[in-house]
Parts: sequence; structure tokens; C-alpha cells
Amino acid sequence: MTPDPLETLWRSAANQPTAAQMEIHRAAFARAFAARFRRFAVAMSIAAVVLAAATIALLLPLLQSETVGRAETLGLAALLLLPWIALTLFVRRQLRLRDEHPDYARSIADGLRAALADNHFARARLRTIAILHAVSLPLLGLAVFRLREAGRATTTEAISLVAVLAVLLVATGVVLGVRYFAHLKPRERRLRELLASY
Repeated sequence: MTPDPLETLWRSAANQPTAAQMEIHRAAFARAFAARFRRFAVAMSIAAVVLAAATIALLLPLLQSETVGRAETLGLAALLLLPWIALTLFVRRQLRLRDEHPDYARSIADGLRAALADNHFARARLRTIAILHAVSLPLLGLAVFRLREAGRATTTEAISLVAVLAVLLVATGVVLGVRYFAHLKPRERRLRELLASY
């Protein structure tokens, strides 16, 4: 079987990038990976501030009120506990990713392996967020029901609150789905192809 001339030309030394070009690509890849880590750190910091504000806003009135029942307090605490656990797990996993790939800037292959692991973690993170949304929907419905039952919200207010929360959850789910299937999955395939051909 004779070799394909186009394949031979493609793999020839004349078609390979120079060492200087490879160094430029390696440095750019390392900068992009570091930028993704910085964006993650900023996003988790914002999420922590928002969660802390929500925790204080929801629990402070409950702690100051004498009429709020223990079940209501525990229900809101459970609703807030899930995002805090997820946030902690996300941060720990990202730090472990950095520990597992400390030399991501050493070579393009190391950078590709680190980027592939980061992509895997990003997809797992989105799946976890989707599960949290699915779990939080009935909890939010129960919380609104308890508010109406306790006389803190009228039926109309409760329906409006449920509708707003449902729209927010659906919109967030659409954003998560687009990011997962239109961005992360194609990127994973591309990274695998690059690593296989490197």
C-alpha cells in the first residue's frame, strides 16, 4: 500500500512549526489556562458573597423573631446548606486540579492534559449545579407554601413568587445546557484530538 502523498506532506518537517512558534503557542496556552483559573476564582468569590448575603438576609430575621417555628428555620437552613456544600466542593476540586497539574505550562502536552482535566471538572460542576436546581425546586415550593401558611405571603404573592423562581430556574437551566453542550463538549472533543495527535 503506497503512502498518501498529502499525509506525507502534512507530517513532513517542512510543515512543522519552528521551536519559536511552539514556544509562543505553549505560552499562550498556559496564559489561557491561568485565565480560566482566575475566572473561576472570581466566580466563586462572587457566589460566596451572594450566598453569605442570602444566608444573613434569610436567617437573621428568623433568629430575631419569636414566632417562627423550628421547622421553618430548619427548612431554610437546608435550602441554604446545599449551595454552601457545592461551593466548598467546587473550590476544593479546583485546588486539587491545580495540585494534580502543577506543570501545565511546561509543555503543550502538559497544558492539554490540564485543560482536559479542567474541562472534565467544568462539565461535572455544571451537572452538579443542574442537580441542585432540580433538588431546590421542590424545596423552594415548600418554603413558599410555608410562608403562605404562616401568613407572611398572600396566595397571589405566593403564586407570583413561585412563577418568578420557576422562570429563573428554567432560564438558568437553559444557560447551563447551552454551555455544556455547545461549548464544553465540543471543546473536550477538540482537546482529545489535539492530545492524541501531539
